[in-house]
Amino acid sequence: MKNIIEQYKNKIAILQNVESELVGHQICDQEKITHLKNTLQDKIENFKPKMMVYGVYNSGKSTLINALVGKEVAKTGDAPETKQVQSYKYNDFEIFDTPGVNAPEEDQKIADDYYKQCELILFVMSNENVEQTFLYEKIKKIIDDNKSAIIILNKKQNVSDEDDIKQREVIYLNLEKFGFDKEDAKEKISVYSVNALSAFKGKSENKNLLYENSGFYELENKIKDLFYSSGEKEIIQLCNKNINDFIDDVNISIDKKLDDKSIEIIENFISNTQREKEVVKHELLGIVNEKCSKLENELYDKSEGNISLLEDVIKQSIDEIKQKLENTMKEKVENLKKNIENINYTFDKLSKCGEIKFNTSNSDEDAGITDFLKNDAKKWLSGLELALIAIPHPYAKLALKCVAVLNTILSTVFSDNETESQNEENKAKQMHIINEIKNIILHIKDNFTKAITEQVNDIYNPIINSKLSEKLNTEELNAKLLDMKNRIGELNQELPTA
Repeated sequence: MKNIIEQYKNKIAILQNVESELVGHQICDQEKITHLKNTLQDKIENFKPKMMVYGVYNSGKSTLINALVGKEVAKTGDAPETKQVQSYKYNDFEIFDTPGVNAPEEDQKIADDYYKQCELILFVMSNENVEQTFLYEKIKKIIDDNKSAIIILNKKQNVSDEDDIKQREVIYLNLEKFGFDKEDAKEKISVYSVNALSAFKGKSENKNLLYENSGFYELENKIKDLFYSSGEKEIIQLCNKNINDFIDDVNISIDKKLDDKSIEIIENFISNTQREKEVVKHELLGIVNEKCSKLENELYDKSEGNISLLEDVIKQSIDEIKQKLENTMKEKVENLKKNIENINYTFDKLSKCGEIKFNTSNSDEDAGITDFLKNDAKKWLSGLELALIAIPHPYAKLALKCVAVLNTILSTVFSDNETESQNEENKAKQMHIINEIKNIILHIKDNFTKAITEQVNDIYNPIINSKLSEKLNTEELNAKLLDMKNRIGELNQELPTA
């Protein structure tokens, strides 16, 4: 016995070590944990079986308790009097009076909590409700839970012996409908027909004949037999069942929160977004390269003729590049917005279906991305526009300088009276013009490349980093959940055996 008590004390210690995490991660409410600890602690302190009076309200449950105790301790009436569980002493044992099985949901929950603490169940029905199917569902659960049970048929009206026998047979026939073999049902479940009111009057008024005729004497003997025969085995069965039921509930809750599917979705989103970022950057740089190649050819053409057009050509080409980049970026940001809306929709849909429970410890960060999509996209595009607008100015000035240089050079290159030495000098000057044009194009490309890289990073990196953070948070949460699952699993290791 001492060893059994120590084993259950160890289970209470395990619960105490993990309960704050179970509650904090909304795996299990505090009430359920406290109930299990109290049940185990109660059995440790008082290693005796307990009995619960259960059944339909107005079937005579309170009258039955009064008859057992021998005085009026439980209120009786047509309305359901028992809202909370009441405890009474019966010889050396404890009896719980609970709300009826057809009580409101909140009262039924109270009854279920005490049901888990009791090894013996007195299931009371009256001769008025022996045909109600839902009662036999409750009785089957009692037997399936390995609890000792007595069905008490309380005769509230004058019933002949013949009708009484028929009603008891009806009870066994209904039990057969729920999977009990007839003989097996009679072995596992005793049915006693009594008149609880007559038994109470007989006891309280010392009317022995009335008590004997109530059928209560045989019932009390059976109850005492069950009490005294129910010992260590039944108590261990009850404690172990409470522990295993708790473990099952916690594991189901943890499994629902384990979020491998959301990690996969986030990983795919990150991979796709990183790939899209590089594609966008490559596409934007392609626009710059294409336009700059065209500009370079135009500058070569114009350098041989109207020099005053060079500045206009450079300005016009840069404006075209800027406009094309802006239009492309607007399109890409819209696509990115749709991608994020799609992933958020996916999480919402999966969450509502119960397939995943997406959790992140940094909800503000996720909200920030949503705000970007809803409120800041225009601002970011404006930033891009300002960055690109700034590009032409230094190159307009540079173009003027280049034009001035080219004008001086070309005026001698294309003069009518050329000497052979001048021809060589003009060739050198032509090469200088070509190099100057190439330098202009190179600087334009470099500056656009820098601006594009910064803007693409500014748009895509916060979103990628946010999703990486969500992935990390989810992975950390999963690791914590698995750790809790393993620790809770220790509850059913080395349980006492009945």
